Amino acid sequence: MSPIQATAQAGTQSLRRTVQLLRELTHAGERGASAGELAQRCDLTRATTYRLLATLTQEGLAVHAAGVRRYFLGPFAYEMGLQAFPQLGLRELCAGVVSGLARQTGECVFLVMRSGLDTLCLDRQSGAFAVEAMPVDIGSRRPLGVGLSSIAILAALPEAEREAIMRANGMRYQETGRLAAERIRLMVKRTADRRFAFTASDYIDNVGGFALPIRRPSDGVPFAALSIASGIARMKPPRGEEIVPLLESAIHTIESRL
Repeated sequence: MSPIQATAQAGTQSLRRTVQLLRELTHAGERGASAGELAQRCDLTRATTYRLLATLTQEGLAVHAAGVRRYFLGPFAYEMGLQAFPQLGLRELCAGVVSGLARQTGECVFLVMRSGLDTLCLDRQSGAFAVEAMPVDIGSRRPLGVGLSSIAILAALPEAEREAIMRANGMRYQETGRLAAERIRLMVKRTADRRFAFTASDYIDNVGGFALPIRRPSDGVPFAALSIASGIARMKPPRGEEIVPLLESAIHTIESRL
């Protein structure tokens, strides 16, 4: 390898590590994360972690709260998001559809998008009978495979890709406290067989729901999902005969707009 190639490879590796840190800071959200936690999650030495965090802090992409010794996303990350949003705009494109489903069903409706090995909640609208005690808010980020919409996306991917994702997220699944890779794999298989995702207290006690993936019209690749969730008494399997066609109609509308 020539010196130029070695330098380019080192630069690429450093960039990947920096992006990985930013992803973990995004996942940490309002809780933030310590340098030690970030080093462990990104499989980096503490020295490398501190060096990269110092650069991110100088550039405004991270903030160090010295009093609690934790790092958070910085103001420049917010500024970049504002510039990207009009081009991505999935939440705005789907807003009327999501709110319409919430009114029509009376339940809680979620719009979730894939982001690498994670999913990101873009929108949440509550109907008249919605269960509010659900720990999924706009901006929530979770490993791909954790959550009803997430299962719908994962099950719609090619088998080799979804297996690779589940292997990569295996340790993160255990951090949820009630899920393991094998249990998620069974849920993915169940979803692939039925073509829609269904949950009954799998993630949150006494909460059930249904979900379907949203695909890119250009190639059919699933990149987002819509889900409808409520108390388990209102989301027994027979209600799927009502909910699933509503989801299908809403997704057809969204995909026609893309």
